[in-house]
Parts: sequence; structure tokens; C-alpha cells
Amino acid sequence: MHQRKPEKNTSEDTALYGTQYFAAPEQLLGYGSSSPATDIYGLGATFNYLITGLYASQIISPGRYKSVIEKSVKMDPENRYQSIEEFEQAILAV
Repeated sequence: MHQRKPEKNTSEDTALYGTQYFAAPEQLLGYGSSSPATDIYGLGATFNYLITGLYASQIISPGRYKSVIEKSVKMDPENRYQSIEEFEQAILAV
């Protein structure tokens, strides 16, 4: 694992570390700030792995949760669910 502390007076608060395939790109690459969407990425990646046994970069579950997982693991955090409540509602709506 790599770890980097952000410089003072920057908008970054994310250290470079995480588990490959499960950590959000902003955690692994160290750009931007952490947000609930950062955790949503990890939840979506884990959910996909539990269903398929494969990483989201290999395959997204083709089943009923496909759209939920796809949105959860978007590269851009702005395009993911923005809260756990939003993520939960999407799962329950399937």
C-alpha cells in the first residue's frame, strides 16, 4: 500500500492507499477529496464481487443489480450515488 499525506491548504484529504479493485480511483490515485461517493465505490465493487466472484473491472454482474453496480463504480465520483441512502433506495427498487 502507498500512503501520501496531502499538502496543507489543498482540497485533497485522501491518502494514497486501498485495496486494488475495491478502493475508489480517488483513493488509489490520490486526486480529490473523499466523500460518501468514495465509500459507495467500495460497496459497489464488493457487492459485484460477492455476486460474481470477479472484480468490477473484469465483469459487472449481468443480473438484476447491474445498473446499481454500474453506477456505484463509475470513475467520476460525481456520477456515483452520493449517499448510502441513495444507494440503498436503488437496491430496494430493483
